[in-house]
Amino acid sequence: MDASDELAIRSLHARYAQGVDRGRFAETAALFAPDAVLEVQGSARVVGRDEIRQYFEGVGHTLEATSVTRLIRHHVTTAVVDPIDDDHARGAVYFLAITERGVDHWGRYRDEYVRLTERAGDPGEPAGGWRFSQRICVTEGRADGSWAAEAPH
Repeated sequence: MDASDELAIRSLHARYAQGVDRGRFAETAALFAPDAVLEVQGSARVVGRDEIRQYFEGVGHTLEATSVTRLIRHHVTTAVVDPIDDDHARGAVYFLAITERGVDHWGRYRDEYVRLTERAGDPGEPAGGWRFSQRICVTEGRADGSWAAEAPH
């Protein structure tokens, strides 16, 4: 694993945040390995790209249905990437989510990454590259009156 691999993993973090914020759930699910696990502590554990996409769609529907917020932006920072071998790594990153009301919720992601070496079969997906094999979201706080504080969990 070299500096270009770490840069690719950091780009994965950014693509995830922008994909979720923009409601591009199929594109965001494609950032995961086909058999990946997404866990939102205290809320959900889903396995595989289809379940991950469906989970994001459900959260997006809740966001729209509650009309609590029209805008959400996740900011990711303080990324640490630790190589395991040439095709696997672990990492952690902090996040802060902001809506038009201001600070909404914050926490950290604990990640495992895998380098895919061949096309996974999804249309438009580039061959190979780094993907999440596991992402655990730990929300550490919610602002009073925020979407995260009011949304069903």
